[in-house]
Amino acid sequence: METPSLGHSISLTDEGGAPDMKAAAKAYLGLLRKGDGPDDWEKTACRRDPDGRYVTPFRAALSKIRNQKLRRFLHDLIGNVLLRPSDVTTVHGIPDWAEAWVIEGALEILYREYQAAPTPKRSWIDKSDSQRSAEEVAAA
Repeated sequence: METPSLGHSISLTDEGGAPDMKAAAKAYLGLLRKGDGPDDWEKTACRRDPDGRYVTPFRAALSKIRNQKLRRFLHDLIGNVLLRPSDVTTVHGIPDWAEAWVIEGALEILYREYQAAPTPKRSWIDKSDSQRSAEEVAAA
């Protein structure tokens, strides 16, 4: 999909605070939804298609990383087409001698979180009799 023209992506008519993005830019970034309340980044990132797979699996993986600084670093590292990885580490204050380790570790964390679809939950019927009994004992 081609990106929308973002030259006029900000609404300048908003008088009460920060300007609002135009609908084309919001839709491209996955921030525009139909009538389900205020923006919820994790819910938006983890949207699913009719087959149950993530619409944006990379965004879903990023949303599962709880450390805000790591999430921002990965966002800047992966989505950046203008800067080299070493430039991104410099912007984030990572010393030159540690940049390879930091990049590798951050990408490993993202890789562990990445899934094309959520892990299916097993129903009570799918479990064996011994598994059901063990869960009943554990719940008691």
